[in-house]
Amino acid sequence: MNRMNINSDNKQRPIIVGFGPAGMFAALELVDSGFKPLIFERGKKIEERTIDVQRFVKERRLDAQSNIQFGEGGAGSYSDGKLFSKQHNNSLHVKKVLDTYVRFGAPQKIRDARKPHLGTDVLCKIVGNMRDYILEKGGEINYSSKMTDLIISGSTALGVVINGNREYRSSHIYLAVGHSARDTFEMIFQKGVALEQKPVCVGLRIEHPAEIINRLKYENRDKGFNPEDAAIYSFTHTNRKTGRGAYTFCMCPGGEVINASSQDHMLVLNGMSCSARASAFSNSAIVVNCRTEDYGSDGPLAGIKFQEEIERKSFEAGGRRWKAPAQNLTDFLCGRVSASINENSYKMGTAPADMKDILPGFVYETLLEAFNKWKQEYPLFVSGAAVLLGPETRTSSPVKITRNERYESVNIKNLYPIGEGSGYSGGITSSAADALRAVDSRQQTVDRTRHGVRS
Repeated sequence: MNRMNINSDNKQRPIIVGFGPAGMFAALELVDSGFKPLIFERGKKIEERTIDVQRFVKERRLDAQSNIQFGEGGAGSYSDGKLFSKQHNNSLHVKKVLDTYVRFGAPQKIRDARKPHLGTDVLCKIVGNMRDYILEKGGEINYSSKMTDLIISGSTALGVVINGNREYRSSHIYLAVGHSARDTFEMIFQKGVALEQKPVCVGLRIEHPAEIINRLKYENRDKGFNPEDAAIYSFTHTNRKTGRGAYTFCMCPGGEVINASSQDHMLVLNGMSCSARASAFSNSAIVVNCRTEDYGSDGPLAGIKFQEEIERKSFEAGGRRWKAPAQNLTDFLCGRVSASINENSYKMGTAPADMKDILPGFVYETLLEAFNKWKQEYPLFVSGAAVLLGPETRTSSPVKITRNERYESVNIKNLYPIGEGSGYSGGITSSAADALRAVDSRQQTVDRTRHGVRS
C-alpha cells in the first residue's frame, strides 16, 4: 500500500499516540509550553464513543476501536473517575493533576479529599473541556486514527504510520496507548522495541445490594457514618506460605458492573459509578496476584496470552452473547453452579457458571481461601446477597515498555512510553502524573542540549 508522507513545517512538533489520561496530560503540558502536538487516537471523541458503548449493550455488536477501553479519555472515563491523593502530602506532579481537573470542571473538594471521586458522568464532561482547550491552543487531534507502524531507522524512531497509509514524522513520540492495546504491543515488539513481562492481578467482580454494604460499614466500623451515603470497603488476605494474596480493587459504591471488552470473543468486566453513586448496587474487583512464571512462557507478550485465555473461557461460559458468567457467592463456596443468579446491575445478562472452570487454579483457590476467612469476620459481606461475575483481567498492563530515567525507550531513541501502557503507572492520577514528568524530563534534556550541557 502506498503511504502518504505528511510532514509538518516544524519537524519538532511532538506526536502523541493515545488520548487517555496520559495522552491528554502530555498534550496539556505541551500546549502550555508553546508546542502544538499531533495527537492520534484509535477511537472516537467522547460523545460519539458513549453512543457506541450504549449501542454495544443494546445490540451486542462490539466496535473494536470504540468501546470502554478505546477512545477519547481512555478506559478511565468509564471506570468511576477515582483519583489518587495523599491529601496534603502529594507530589508536585500529583498536585498539578488534581489542580488541572479542577481547572477543567472538577469540584474544588478533590484537592483535599482522601479518596477523590469524580464519577463517569462528570469525568466525561471534563474530558470534553480538556479537548477543547488543547484544540484552542493549537493541538491537532485525529480520531479513528490507529498507529499501525512505527518508523525506525537504526535505533531511532522517526515517526508513525496511521491507518496503514499516512506517515507523520517527529523527533519526539509519546506512546500513551493504554493497557489494552494488545495489537500495538505486538507491533512494537516485532519492530524491536524492548519489552518486558510484568505481573498482573486477575479475578472477578463481586456485587452486593448497596444497602448491605452500607449496613456493613455502619454496623462494624464508623458509628458516625450516614447510612444514606454509598459506603466503600477494602479487604485483603495473604497466604504467607504461598505468598498469594487476594484483595478488593476499584470499589464502586452505588455503581454498576460493565462490559469492558475490546476484542471479539473475549469477555472482560469492569465497574463504574456516576458522581451521585445512587445505584442500588455496590461492586468491586476482587483479584489475586499473578507472577510472571504463571504465564508459562518467558516471552514479553506472555501475560497478554494469559489474560486472553481467561477472557475467551468467560465468553464461552456466557453463551457467546456477552452474558457474564456468574455464580452466587454461597454457591461458589460450596462448589456448585447457581440455579439462578442474584439480581445485579450488569445490563447484558448473566449465565450460571462454575468459576473453577474459568479461573486459573491458584486464583480460584486463593479466592476461596480469602472468602472463607472473611466470612468469619464480615458475615454481611460473605453472604447470600453477594454475586460473583467474571472475569476481571485488565487491572494493569501485562507488558512493560522498558525505558530509562529520561522516560525514553532503552533501545529506541525519540520514543517515550507513558501511562498505563508503558507499564510504569496504574490508574488515572498516576498515568497523568507520569505524562507530566515525561514531558518535563524531555524539555529539560532539550534545554540542556541547547545550552551545551551533556545529560
